[in-house]
Amino acid sequence: MAAKTRKPRTPKAGRYDPNTPAAKVIAIFGGLARYCELSGLRPSIVYGWLVRGSIPQKRWPDMIALAQANEIALSETDFLP
Repeated sequence: MAAKTRKPRTPKAGRYDPNTPAAKVIAIFGGLARYCELSGLRPSIVYGWLVRGSIPQKRWPDMIALAQANEIALSETDFLP
């Protein structure tokens, strides 16, 4: 029996601050599920960024390149508070 694949859920707004840089950057991509779909990252990794409110700086270049490849406007300043 094949394992079911679940669509990642968008976290409830009460569990993270939607005004943090991480939340704003993920929203630019279209939300948690859409970013995970584009990047191939596990939802638990991205959710951790939302809860902490920041995205590790080592991830910024890949995210900016992914945004450019998908014609999404994103720059380093979007990652800053």
